[in-house]
Amino acid sequence: MNAFIKKEFLEWLRTGRMMILGSIFILFGIMAPAFAKLTPWLMEVMAQQLEKTGLTVSAVNVDALTSWEQFFKNLPLVLVAYTLLCGGIFTDEYRRGTLIPVVTRGLPQRRAAIAKFRVMALMWTGGYFLCFGITYVYTAAFWDNSAATNLMPAVLCAWLFGILVTALIPFFSALSSSSSGVLLGTGGSVAVMYFLSILPQLTKYLPTRLLSGMRLLTRESTLRSLYPAITVSLVLVAACVTLSSLLFHRRQM
Repeated sequence: MNAFIKKEFLEWLRTGRMMILGSIFILFGIMAPAFAKLTPWLMEVMAQQLEKTGLTVSAVNVDALTSWEQFFKNLPLVLVAYTLLCGGIFTDEYRRGTLIPVVTRGLPQRRAAIAKFRVMALMWTGGYFLCFGITYVYTAAFWDNSAATNLMPAVLCAWLFGILVTALIPFFSALSSSSSGVLLGTGGSVAVMYFLSILPQLTKYLPTRLLSGMRLLTRESTLRSLYPAITVSLVLVAACVTLSSLLFHRRQM
């Protein structure tokens, strides 16, 4: 399996997937503090344009919380880009038949699925914390990050949601032979979680709550209140990885 993991890293590198993913995370890491820094200037320009119509725009004060608010608002877009990039990571192997030589030489199919999940999880973790690090450095340069309380718990909760999305990809890849099916399954699962959030009795258990990092930063909620969502997310990750390895083991190459 170590050899297969090395093969996966080489494939990410040679296909340009790693460079694209890194560029996306770097871009979004810069965007959050840049948008916060430019907000007063944008509001000033808007105020000058609206002054002729008799409308007034009040001044806007920005701080570290403004930057982190933008960071957490951008996360769904980052996850969409990440899912689109990884959605075909299994189905491309089916189409090209490149798994057949590996499987026939002794690597169990379930281990191939686990290896691919590990590589995707490492890519998500590296890219996500690269994005976080860039935002942290720029925010610290412009403002004071001490204003953002519970920053690391909020960041780690959002990271865990990304791991859940990563686990959904191999699960639906074991069920579907097309990248569109994988994307629909993964995106549909997240959409169902958001839809279920309209039910108050289920809200605290839904993994989508892990993306509400600003509530932790502004002390509107506590880390303890996210324990049910964290527990459900960890159970779902374990279930998806286990089921995907079992289903993949029975799949005809």
